[in-house]
Amino acid sequence: VRTDNLDFLKKSSGILHQALIKAGNDPVLKMRVLHELNNVDFCLIRVLKLQGRTRKELAPMIAAYQKNLVYALEQNALLNRTAKDKILQDIQAEIDMLAIDFDLPKELKKRPLRAVRKLGLSYFRRVRSSGAELVSDPLSEMRTCVTINNLENARHKLPFALGYYDWNHKKGGVFKLKEVKADNRYHWYKLGRLVVGPNSVLWCHGSWGMMTDLRNVFIPNDGLIGTDADPNVYECWVSLRFNGPAYTGKKALRNANKESGVWLDKVLLVSYAKP
Repeated sequence: VRTDNLDFLKKSSGILHQALIKAGNDPVLKMRVLHELNNVDFCLIRVLKLQGRTRKELAPMIAAYQKNLVYALEQNALLNRTAKDKILQDIQAEIDMLAIDFDLPKELKKRPLRAVRKLGLSYFRRVRSSGAELVSDPLSEMRTCVTINNLENARHKLPFALGYYDWNHKKGGVFKLKEVKADNRYHWYKLGRLVVGPNSVLWCHGSWGMMTDLRNVFIPNDGLIGTDADPNVYECWVSLRFNGPAYTGKKALRNANKESGVWLDKVLLVSYAKP
């Protein structure tokens, strides 16, 4: 979804909402309008989120979008109840993704931003063979985080490695945090420049066990690669909590791995507006 489509999307959404009103209770006309409206409103919400609109500002639009999706689904006579219930779960997952919101790091609050991507639980993936898990964390403002904690073979160490990789292009980059705040609190860490591809992930921890799926972030960028207008080039920030001797910077203890942990609850991608 390109941000320069905003005016077109707003106008299209307005026309389709008027058409929905005129369709009244006619089930055939209403379904025809909803098939178009739901696609437009999904794109419109994504563009507005990209421009930094908050969950509170978008809540009425997201609620209306969800209501229309559910109505269209329930009117589909070709699907049985089991299939509809499965799709309802998918709809809820999509709504959860659209509703992700959190405050920006204080360093960014006064800077003119061109695009903002706020990522959380709906984007997180864990590699269980690496010991990663999705867990509730009362220390986080987010509902759930991804963690590697209390494992003998967790390979917790400094510098702490993170990076990004695109499975299609076979390209990526690595960031290393030489020092972290091992005070058992969440802190923002600025990583640097990140390029999102069509099948990209942000990996966290040397095991790659804590991943953030970036496929839904990618925007088709034909003709813009390598230019200032490329919509897939971001500055990446992550919110991490560290605990234990492996991250204190002191000489590693014998049980440092088992007594140490790392938690990821938020990922932020931003690009800056030109002055």
